[in-house]
Amino acid sequence: MGNNKAIKWILVILLVAICISCFIIVCTVNLNSASGTNAEETVTEEKPPITEEPLPDKTEPVYSVFPRDIATYDSVGVGHIGGTFSDTLIEVFSLGQYYFSIISTGSTDYDFTESGFALAKSTDTSLLDTATFGKGEYVCSTFTEGNIAVALKSDGVITLFFFDTSLCLLSSYSLQLDDAVFYSSSSMLFGTANGELFVYETLPSKSTLLFKGRVNENVKLKQIFKTNNSFLVIMSGENLTEVYSYDTSLTLVKTINDDYLDCCISTERFAIFCTSGTLYAFDLEFELVSTQKLKECVSAKFIPVSGGVMLVTTKGYYNLCSHFDSLKFMAFSLEYQSVDFAVKTDGGYILAQRDNLVDIIRFTSFGSYNTLYTFTAKNTFKRVFIKQSAFTVFLTNATIDNIFKDNFGESDVFWLCLK
Repeated sequence: MGNNKAIKWILVILLVAICISCFIIVCTVNLNSASGTNAEETVTEEKPPITEEPLPDKTEPVYSVFPRDIATYDSVGVGHIGGTFSDTLIEVFSLGQYYFSIISTGSTDYDFTESGFALAKSTDTSLLDTATFGKGEYVCSTFTEGNIAVALKSDGVITLFFFDTSLCLLSSYSLQLDDAVFYSSSSMLFGTANGELFVYETLPSKSTLLFKGRVNENVKLKQIFKTNNSFLVIMSGENLTEVYSYDTSLTLVKTINDDYLDCCISTERFAIFCTSGTLYAFDLEFELVSTQKLKECVSAKFIPVSGGVMLVTTKGYYNLCSHFDSLKFMAFSLEYQSVDFAVKTDGGYILAQRDNLVDIIRFTSFGSYNTLYTFTAKNTFKRVFIKQSAFTVFLTNATIDNIFKDNFGESDVFWLCLK
C-alpha cells in the first residue's frame, strides 16, 4: 500500500513537471513569434547591389606634328589649319616666303593646344608651327619691324600681344581702351574710350601716349590714312561718318550723314563711299569737291590702278579717274553679298562672296574682268597674295568636298596655291 502511494506521488510530480515544461515551451514560442503581442518586429530592408558605372573612355587629344605638307587636288595646292571644332581666319600677313595667320579657334587638339586665338606660320608648301594665346574679342593687328602685334578685348580692356616671326610671345600689356585701329603697318595705335581719342606708340617693351583729345562717343574707329601733313581718322556710327585731322592737334573736319563703306586717297584728293551709293570727293584741304550718286550697296572696296581708281561694289565696278570722277560702270552678272578683299596687281583682284561660294575675280583692264576660280567658303575674312605668276588665297571653309578633303572638324582655315 505504501508503495502504491509512492508511485502515485511520483506520477503526479512527473505530470506536474511535464505541464510546467510545456507551459514554458509555449510561452517561449509566443514571445518569439511575429504575431506575439509583445514581439518587436524587425524588418531588414534588402538594398539593391551597388553597380559601379563604367567610367567614360577619356580620349587623349591628338596633336599635329609640324611641319605638315600641303596636299594637291585638281592641280591646286591645299593646306589647312584647325582642330575638332570651329576655327576661323581673322587676318593674314606676308613676309617673304612666310605667311602669318591670326585665327579664332574653339579647338584644343590637332593644330591647337587650347581654344581662344592662335598664330600660324606657313609657306606655300607647309604648315610650320602654331602658337595659342589669349581669349576675348579680336580688335586689330599689325606686322611691323619683324614683330606681330594682336589686340584683343576682354573685361573692358584691350590687351596687346607681341610675337616675333618664330611665334615666340615677346610680351603683353593692357590699355584702357574701348576700340582701337593700327595705322597701316606701323606701331602707331589709335584708340578710343569714353569720348576721347588716344594715340599710342606701341612697342613690345612699352607703350607711349602721344596724344589725347575729345571725339564723338557715338562713333567707332574705322580707318587711318596719312596725307602729306596729317593723319585722317575715319570714324562712323549709325548713319554717321566723321573725318578728323590729326597732327599735333585733333580737328573734326567733315561730318557725313551716311553709313561708311570705304575710303581712298590720291595725291590730290580723298574719297569716301557710303551705303547710300554716294561717293564724296574732298581735296586735301578738306573741302567737298563733288558728290556723285552711284548704286546703293552693302560692301565696296577701292583698288588703285594705273591711270585712276576702281571702285568695286557688290553690284559691279566703277572706273574712276584720279580725281574720283566716275567714268564708267560695269555690272556683275551676279550680285554678291560682300567684297571681302581687293589687291592691286596687273589690274587688280577681288574676292567676292555669294551664298556659300567665293569668286576670285581678276580685272585685266578698264571694262574687262573674268572669274578665275570659284570655291565653297564661309562668309568670313579672306585674303589673296600675288607672287609672280601664282597667287595664294586664305579663307575659312566648313565643307568637306571637292578640294577641301582634309578638314579636321567643324571648320578649318585653308590656303590655296593657284596658278
